[in-house]
Amino acid sequence: MSRLQRFRYYLLAALLGCGWEVVLLIPGTTREWLLMKPYLHLALLAIASLIVAHLFRQIILRAGGLVPRILCGALIPFAGSCTYLLLVVALSWINQLIYGGLVNLHDSISTIVMGLVATTLSFYIVIPYGIFCQYALQWVVWRSESA
Repeated sequence: MSRLQRFRYYLLAALLGCGWEVVLLIPGTTREWLLMKPYLHLALLAIASLIVAHLFRQIILRAGGLVPRILCGALIPFAGSCTYLLLVVALSWINQLIYGGLVNLHDSISTIVMGLVATTLSFYIVIPYGIFCQYALQWVVWRSESA
């Protein structure tokens, strides 16, 4: 990938990460969580999307055919959810360490487990948007190659 393709790929990944906040406002299980601190969650979703887009770039770009696209569209958003939840927990730990107090491992594990449960319960939104994100990221690279 050229520098311009890479720039477009990561820019679109960040924008699609922001789109996750809008999409995840639909299910009630994720709506309340995201509305507590919407700008913070927007930033964390964009960062998580960039990390996942980087780590799974080859898989995303090489997926062809119906089954690989559906598998990527279903599994990569769960990796993104794990990344996002780890960022939330890390930020929580930083806040606790800066402002005093002990890091609560129980709350951290609860956050991750409950977040993954919410992601699973929101599968009817997560999987279609994951497939859309994959097509969009592939399209931006293919469009740059053909131009």
